[in-house]
Amino acid sequence: MEDELKEVALRITEQGAVRVNAAHLHRASEGIAAVYVDLHSKRAALVCTGGGDGEVPSVTLEADEHTLHVDETKPRESLTTIEFADYVDWRVFAADTGRYTLAVCLIAPENPNPKPSASPGAKGSASPDRAEGGAEAK
Repeated sequence: MEDELKEVALRITEQGAVRVNAAHLHRASEGIAAVYVDLHSKRAALVCTGGGDGEVPSVTLEADEHTLHVDETKPRESLTTIEFADYVDWRVFAADTGRYTLAVCLIAPENPNPKPSASPGAKGSASPDRAEGGAEAK
């Protein structure tokens, strides 16, 4: 039995030549979400990503010389910015475009790999500032 795709809320904050249809959650786990955005435009170009720290993650697309099915009332170089409204504080870890799909990997704000403690003299810590015996290196 196949699971029904969950629709993901999108907000188009800047509408350029690239046209967007809808987004669906492809896979999710604690702290990570893979989202597929169905594009009306074919072969859109990825410009940049944004989000994190109280912001909504976003992806900006543009049409290049290979992009088809664009909004002809807009200049080809005009930008389309898509926000993922349900994922405040999350950030875009990776994004890539295909023929009619924008694939986006979102990660939660928690740091999954905390930095190790850097306390002086901690067992197993290697500090380039200390010479053998604990004296400051000169």
